[in-house]
Amino acid sequence: MTLYRTQPGAWSVHDLAAADLVTDAAGVVLAVLQDRQRSTTLTAQLQQALGSRATIEQAKGIVMAHRGGTPDQAFAFLSGLSSHRNIKLAQLAGDLVARTQHPNGPRPSGPGTPRPRPLDPT
Repeated sequence: MTLYRTQPGAWSVHDLAAADLVTDAAGVVLAVLQDRQRSTTLTAQLQQALGSRATIEQAKGIVMAHRGGTPDQAFAFLSGLSSHRNIKLAQLAGDLVARTQHPNGPRPSGPGTPRPRPLDPT
């Protein structure tokens, strides 16, 4: 913190002690605000992750129903397909679940959205 005086002269001991108290209090307030912001961000990320997890679990079930195999194999398949198509796993899972729930409905579209392809990446 930078302090200025309106009158020439040195700061008194009491002035410096008061400035120290103000800077200490400001530091505590800033630390609390940073912690609160981190907590808010973490909460939002965890809520998003829980939502994504449920969708990914549904997509794994769809893959197992169509291809057979274990949950780990279905996850590996989805992960590989996600990487192959350069799309986030949660988005891929959401698209698969939506297409399964509404097979004749509209397909995802827009810039960067891959065209629908069969589940098998080969």
